[in-house]
Amino acid sequence: MSCSTDEGTGSSRVSVLFAPPLGSAPPAVRDDARALPRVRVRHPWMGATVVAFSLAILHVLPARGFSVSALAVPTAGASPFEIVAGPDGALWFTEENAGNIGRVAPGGAVKEFPLPTPGSSARGITVGPDGALWFADTTNNQIGRITTGGTITDYPIPTSLSGAWAIAAGSDGNLWFTESNVSQIGRITLSGAVTEFPVPGFTVPYAITPGPDGALWFTDYNGSQIGRIDISGSINLFPLPTPDSNPIGITSGRDGNLWFAEETAGQIGSITTGGVIREYPLRTPDSGPNTVVAGLDGSIWFTEGFVDQIGVITQSGEIREYAAAPSSNFELNGMCLGPDHNFWLTEADQVAVFVPGWHAADVSVGSDSSPRVLWTNPNGLATFWSVNPTSGNYTNGPFYGPYLGYAAEDLTSGSDGLSRALWNSAAGIDSFWMVNANDTFSSFTIFAPFQQWTAADVGAGSDGDARILWTNTDGRMVVWSVTAAGARVDDQNFYGPYAGYTATRIACGSDGMTRVLWTKTDGTAVLWSMDHQNSEVNMFLLGQFTGWSAVDVAVGSDNLGRVLWTNTDGRMVVWSVDNTGKASNNTSIYGPYDGYTANRMDCSPDGHTWVLWNRTDDAAVLWRMAGNNTMQAFTIYGPF
Repeated sequence: MSCSTDEGTGSSRVSVLFAPPLGSAPPAVRDDARALPRVRVRHPWMGATVVAFSLAILHVLPARGFSVSALAVPTAGASPFEIVAGPDGALWFTEENAGNIGRVAPGGAVKEFPLPTPGSSARGITVGPDGALWFADTTNNQIGRITTGGTITDYPIPTSLSGAWAIAAGSDGNLWFTESNVSQIGRITLSGAVTEFPVPGFTVPYAITPGPDGALWFTDYNGSQIGRIDISGSINLFPLPTPDSNPIGITSGRDGNLWFAEETAGQIGSITTGGVIREYPLRTPDSGPNTVVAGLDGSIWFTEGFVDQIGVITQSGEIREYAAAPSSNFELNGMCLGPDHNFWLTEADQVAVFVPGWHAADVSVGSDSSPRVLWTNPNGLATFWSVNPTSGNYTNGPFYGPYLGYAAEDLTSGSDGLSRALWNSAAGIDSFWMVNANDTFSSFTIFAPFQQWTAADVGAGSDGDARILWTNTDGRMVVWSVTAAGARVDDQNFYGPYAGYTATRIACGSDGMTRVLWTKTDGTAVLWSMDHQNSEVNMFLLGQFTGWSAVDVAVGSDNLGRVLWTNTDGRMVVWSVDNTGKASNNTSIYGPYDGYTANRMDCSPDGHTWVLWNRTDDAAVLWRMAGNNTMQAFTIYGPF
């Protein structure tokens, strides 16, 4: 295809369609309407009075969703530990208790290769630059090499009882490994020569991974630090903000950062190659996050070993968790992304494959008052639905992707009948799509990466131009106007930073005004009004309420803002906010509903508000609410 650069705008316009989309359509809609039992609603705002009423359900679609299936390991009690995708299209894993290396063939057959040294206990495993598999034999204090044909060679480690644990291939053509018992990092050449580098302090080097800067990065479990060692052996240590967090697994993300799991703190963290650290608390307390893996779409997947869950943190910071145990005695150890684009797991007696499902990422409403739903898959696929506002039936467009490192995250619809979709890449390159009314791709514009800036949300202005909200890691923000042809205008009004605040969501009204939702780390929310030239006009402090967070903003046909609030216990409420900042129709509180969270919202020309709920298994519910923010009907979709 051809691509031309728009000089001075930092964008490239691609003038042809993508190749035919991949994937298969979700199952067809069922026509059997079912009634739900009476549902509790909390009323009034933040109050305790409870009333009940009946809800009208439109349709329930058949469930599939993610799946987990297991393969038995021939040796009982082998305790498969780490797993990696091999150069031969197979999965290779270590057996902690059996002294074997295992192989899962593409067809699912499992074969074991006994290690030649008695009493071996292999832990970490990786693919070497020579096309062989290299592993750490912790018990026998050696590094092993196994070819894809099964030939095994062992190389001793000079320091006795070193506790060799994890291993990774370096940019220098050597293998690097952690020595957890003696606070050292080891390097081994392809011929077996070993050099050891002491790590300062009382440290326990655990996992190790190659970084985007050519160095090796590792976790210090005991010191709660992230370490960096360059190929000359120079070491730097970066203490984590959370003390005694016990970082364990680490990997390189497609965003150029390193991502790691904090086992004791129950957090996922990231660190830039410059040492800037961020931490993300998980929803499940005491879950024991362990292994971390980069997904195809730029998201980070992780195991939660204490509760047998798989989790994911998207590029936008959204965290989802899935019950991943195929049996009652499942205990998660390792995980890798397989050649089939699924996630392969190890546990006490088996190897399992986790096949992720589809996730409803956003909702918008077209000029025809029909909701559009953006569905995404961790393999990098995306599709757009049109939903009949009365029946709940849907039609879906083609499947698009995967585009390595890209994830479709935001959707908005304009008065011109077209939708706008925002794709973000882990490398910081953002793509702005125009989507036809029949949910097919029309055109796109690529915006080159801007250092530390991220396209956070997209809205459709009444003038036909999209509005893209950009945020900087330092807290600044700017709103662009982008024409259907991809040209940028009114893109120089920068605001912030304001201590603790982040601009998170954007919405446009038929009055030509744009609303921007700002949230603070303590839960405080502020709503801005901006004019058609993206200049701030008014700001209103919405408040701070214990346990509540403002998560989305929309604009109704009455040109009142709508703010979606969610509580940590699963409840939700929608506010109407006028142009003076006064809130109304804010007393109808709904939920909690087991496993569901309200995440996205949009308003339609006919006066309705549509709220998208997501369930922990990736089922989705689309609510239709009246202009006074009371619930009217809903449809359950999936999981797919």
